[in-house]
Amino acid sequence: MNQSRREAIKARMQAKLDKMDEPTRRAVIRATQARMMLINAARKAGYPLETPEQIERALNEIRKAVKD
Repeated sequence: MNQSRREAIKARMQAKLDKMDEPTRRAVIRATQARMMLINAARKAGYPLETPEQIERALNEIRKAVKD
């Protein structure tokens, strides 16, 4: 992903966060942090996570394993 696209995504997300009330904003930030932790754990476990579809598949498998 190039730098300008990354900056545009960051600006859009910041605008969304600025519109939220404080409890909602904190919940979204915590959920995003948890998602990033799961993605990093999946990568360390050997999942080849390069596309959004691969990331979603790995996250779903992790969630399923946690429920069992």
